[in-house]
Amino acid sequence: MKKYWVYFKLNFQEMLEYRTDVIIWTLSGAILPLIGLTIWLAVLGSGAKLAYSYPELVTYFILAMTVEILVGAWGAWFISEKINNGDFSVYLIKPVSVLTEYFIQNMSEKIFKIFVIIFVIIGVVLASQGKIAFPLNILNWLLFFTSLLMSILIAFLLDFILGLSAFWFHEIDFFKNYISLSNQLFSGKLIPVAFLPATLFNLAVFLPFRYIISFPIEVLLGKLSAENVVLGFGIQFFWLTFFFLGYKLTYSKGIKLYQGFGG
Repeated sequence: MKKYWVYFKLNFQEMLEYRTDVIIWTLSGAILPLIGLTIWLAVLGSGAKLAYSYPELVTYFILAMTVEILVGAWGAWFISEKINNGDFSVYLIKPVSVLTEYFIQNMSEKIFKIFVIIFVIIGVVLASQGKIAFPLNILNWLLFFTSLLMSILIAFLLDFILGLSAFWFHEIDFFKNYISLSNQLFSGKLIPVAFLPATLFNLAVFLPFRYIISFPIEVLLGKLSAENVVLGFGIQFFWLTFFFLGYKLTYSKGIKLYQGFGG
């Protein structure tokens, strides 16, 4: 446990050296949910009937910004670069695995980012004159945090597998762009999943992207029936298991290929 704490402190200190960049990245990540909030408030103001009221829309996108920070994963590019330039070899002799190191690094940056996003949230609450609709139901909050934990792991493992794909593909930009586009459409970051056309909604229900951002928020806001909550948790657990097994397979196969090439 001590070595993990040491890694955490070192990563946090290193992150503070680039705090200006981290602040910019954090604020840039909040832009899309803010655009989504502006658009859908305008639609609601035009008289359209939506599945969310004004306070619920504000709350939804406040949560979308927050959840996106908490589930964000950005190690794929760094991992692929280390594989391509040969620096990945250092992870074969380190006292912690590459998965553990990147997870610790990921968590250390999120602690700083969450403090940054708080100021954005305060601005949104003030601009909406405090019209928010956070639930008081303790069960909803417990289910939310349970789902959020799985969302964090799903997003991290998906990103990690993407980075490890560099064992076979020199460039992973195509895969990154495809996943990024799919995430923007189906995660609920810009368009709440409930607002999607029926065909896209039915697709979103079974894709992993909804279970990275939208599903925990839907659970917290009480927008799902008990049956859909159970179904959602089942699908979320499926994707978590799928990506964990995918990571194990990708790493074991990839490292053999990497060592063989190095030899």
